[in-house]
Amino acid sequence: MNLEDFKPMVKSQKPMAKEDTKMLAHIKKLIKDTTRLIDDFHIGIAMQELYQSFWHTFADIYLEEAKPRLYTKDREGKPINQEGKDLESRKQAQYTLWYSLKTYLQLLHPFIPFVTEEIWKELPKEKDESETIMYSKWPS
Repeated sequence: MNLEDFKPMVKSQKPMAKEDTKMLAHIKKLIKDTTRLIDDFHIGIAMQELYQSFWHTFADIYLEEAKPRLYTKDREGKPINQEGKDLESRKQAQYTLWYSLKTYLQLLHPFIPFVTEEIWKELPKEKDESETIMYSKWPS
């Protein structure tokens, strides 16, 4: 899953890559917009926005941009020469992917609770984070 060496509490000290910053800004806006839509009872619109964002921003764009920074093994499972690869950039991409996926799961949980719960169980957790998504804090 390319998160084997990932620790949620360890954030890179280097400035984030442009695509990471852009994705995290998108997530921040998505949290605000989704919360507002749900509070205003525009449930269908909230779900549509989440769906569009997950597929077209997270999966189609960010995930594809992050792949080259994440890979440590080739298709046969042989280690890729890490010489010249920026391992800090890998950690930044891991953090951004983890945080984004975690946030999407929390925002999608009211709509697809069983699916989000199963995926949540597989994610690395922060020290004081709930083992079940039902008891996690709504993102802010």
